[in-house]
Amino acid sequence: MVPYVSIAIADNEHDNISELSREGVFRINIGVSKETFGNLFPDGAVEWDYAVLNQFLPHPHYAAQHYVCILNPEGARADCM
Repeated sequence: MVPYVSIAIADNEHDNISELSREGVFRINIGVSKETFGNLFPDGAVEWDYAVLNQFLPHPHYAAQHYVCILNPEGARADCM
């Protein structure tokens, strides 16, 4: 059910693509509507750097379920949380 939000604070054996083992790095995962997801990411052919900070990205594992994520949001991106 959207909206749904979770926080990942560490890598594990199933998910290390965001490099959460870096000091102080965490990822916020957000379930959004299909429409919102499509507006944020209209081009499905982009290769994403899932370790970049403060940028909304399709979730590395759950994009098909319309999840987005952001590592260490700051400024205006943190304000919208």
